[in-house]
Amino acid sequence: TKREKSKLYLVREVLLKLKKRGIKLTNQKHIVLWKKYDGKNISKGYGAPVGGNWYWYQDWIDFLTKELKK
Repeated sequence: TKREKSKLYLVREVLLKLKKRGIKLTNQKHIVLWKKYDGKNISKGYGAPVGGNWYWYQDWIDFLTKELKK
């Protein structure tokens, strides 16, 4: 069985964490990026739907950090 990852972040928390890493994103730009990288594909493990909201894992924040610093 796949163990659930611990911490879940709403998009505003993702944007704040990225900002602390020196990456400024708007909500609109974040939408473009998750669509580009298929971030909401459950099989990729970047996040999960919970109670009608989409929550992101730390893996997504790390992935975006790596991609955007290229």
